[in-house]
Amino acid sequence: YEGCIVEVTDDKVLDIGERRHAILIVLRDIEVLDLRRNGAMRAGTDARIGKCSHDDSQPWARYFYEEKAYGSPHGLTWLNSHNDAEALTFFERTGGAFRLESEVRMANELDAIATITEACGLRINFDSVR
Repeated sequence: YEGCIVEVTDDKVLDIGERRHAILIVLRDIEVLDLRRNGAMRAGTDARIGKCSHDDSQPWARYFYEEKAYGSPHGLTWLNSHNDAEALTFFERTGGAFRLESEVRMANELDAIATITEACGLRINFDSVR
């Protein structure tokens, strides 16, 4: 879960605000382009794609989405820039592949989140949940 928590911030402060975490049930097969380890090289780039700014990674995501050579992936997986945890993103073409099992405001679980974020060198901005 640490990878998910640290991916919501590009800074050392986590602004929770109205963020939520959810448990999703996968209802059908989903094709994901694997950019982890040597997957990035097979896709025509390198592992830095998971370590660059959003401004640099967004054009790559659009390219993978649109380029027919990659088929029609529903999303991407890579090793995140914070701690090399696996990260996933899904394109809108995934459609109704998920059912929401549960959803909780992150602000309701501040103690648990603080334990995780502190281990990653992050702190919570409590002003963002007041």
